Amino acid sequence: MSSRPTFGLAEGLLLATALVWGTSYAVVKDAVVLYPVLGYLALRFCLTAALLLPTLRGEGRRAWRPGVPTGLLLLAIFLAETYGVALTSASNAAFLISLCVALTPFAEWWLLGQRPEARALAAAAKKQEAREKARALAAEKAKQKVAARERAKQKVALAKAKALAKKAEAKKKAEAKKAAKAHELAAKKAKKAKKALPKAKSKPPPKAQAKPKSKSKPKAKAKAK
Repeated sequence: MSSRPTFGLAEGLLLATALVWGTSYAVVKDAVVLYPVLGYLALRFCLTAALLLPTLRGEGRRAWRPGVPTGLLLLAIFLAETYGVALTSASNAAFLISLCVALTPFAEWWLLGQRPEARALAAAAKKQEAREKARALAAEKAKQKVAARERAKQKVALAKAKALAKKAEAKKKAEAKKAAKAHELAAKKAKKAKKALPKAKSKPPPKAQAKPKSKSKPKAKAKAK
């Protein structure tokens, strides 16, 4: 009779891994926006290799043979996962990748020949239902955020339009005041010109100077005598 499984250290570590893994989708989504997928994965795997390199000394060298094909498989999984996260939302990626929770008991049954217990299947179904609810909630929140952003954009555009209208109105008022001042100044100049015109007419014309009489005529008379 098999002993009843208990929740121990291994299960706790797996739960912590699930928590970290579940929160990593949003981080990866933001990272691949600023950095290419291949470069991001290269940096990620190089850091992991640098941290785990001391464990490959001595007896750890035996991990090379099974580790290389497993690492290549993991690389393919990470490539597909990261490209998927880059092309869709973080909630969709988390939902689709979490299908492994429902498929794991059947994969264990197929590969290892261990038939899953009824409670395992029920737990997988509940887990999947909870994932779907969380995905629907995340989608609703995303829609609300988008709607809030659109409303904020509309408010900003309306405020800009009002500011531009106020500026245009102030400009029109300034131009109207300027035109009124110019018209008033022109009217004053015209009044001054009208007042100065009668004064110019009232002045008598200047007298013409008398021409001196020429002395050539008496000489002509004297010659005639």
